[in-house]
Amino acid sequence: MLGSAFHSELLFNHPTIANPIAIDAARPLLRVVQPLGAALLPVVVVCSAASILVRFRRARGLERQQLKWLPMR
Repeated sequence: MLGSAFHSELLFNHPTIANPIAIDAARPLLRVVQPLGAALLPVVVVCSAASILVRFRRARGLERQQLKWLPMR
C-alpha cells in the first residue's frame, strides 16, 4: 500500500494527474518493498484466517457467540 501511495507516476484512475503525495527519493526503496509486500500478502491472509479459527475454537460463552457473527462454514 505504501508503494502505491507514494509512487511518483501518474495516478491510475486519473492518468492526467500526477500523484500529489509522491516521494521521488523513496523510489529505490519502494521498488524493493512493493514486490516484497505483494509476496507476503497471501501469507498474511492465511495467518489472519487461522487466527480467527483458533480464537473461535478456544472461545467459550459470550465470546464464541460474538465470533459467530463472522460467516464461518
